[in-house]
Amino acid sequence: MELLHSDISSTILKGFYTVANALPFGLDKDFYCNALTIELQQLGLKVEHNKQQEVKYKDQAIGQFTFDLVVNNLLLVQVSTDKGFIETEQIELSKNYLKLTEFEVLLLLNFGLDADHKRVFLSNNYKNR
Repeated sequence: MELLHSDISSTILKGFYTVANALPFGLDKDFYCNALTIELQQLGLKVEHNKQQEVKYKDQAIGQFTFDLVVNNLLLVQVSTDKGFIETEQIELSKNYLKLTEFEVLLLLNFGLDADHKRVFLSNNYKNR
């Protein structure tokens, strides 16, 4: 069984590791987001930076999320610069982003001391709306 948006995910990860190997640890998150945007665009992906997504409850807007990157209008990317590896709390927060939007795939990319990534998936078939 093939993973949803696996082709886009693998291209994003290629770009992520290219940037992670080129830039040193300890920069502001915006440096990594900007460099990743450039890299992904050069790899042929459509990237929106700091994309706002409306959140609704019973068809009424209750607020907005701002996502680091939205790729090909199909996949969310959240960037972190934590020294260690991606924590369970970040994964749980990512699941909430997916629960409250139409997106089904989110990549967590950590430009830490050692580059780290996690893929989070939640099918729209299992979302309560």
